[in-house]
Amino acid sequence: MRIPKLSKTQKTILSILLVAVGFFVGNRIFNHVSAWAGVFIIIIMAIILIRLIYKYVKKL
Repeated sequence: MRIPKLSKTQKTILSILLVAVGFFVGNRIFNHVSAWAGVFIIIIMAIILIRLIYKYVKKL
């Protein structure tokens, strides 16, 4: 089965959704499993979000 190619808009929406889910998962891990692992996941998601915002502002 072949995976269809995504448009730029779909990639952007998927990336934002991934970051939102990542923050949620990081928060859950922080609260229930390990604080350091949760902080690590949240920091990684923040870096990805900053990168997405930078790419968007750079296009303008």
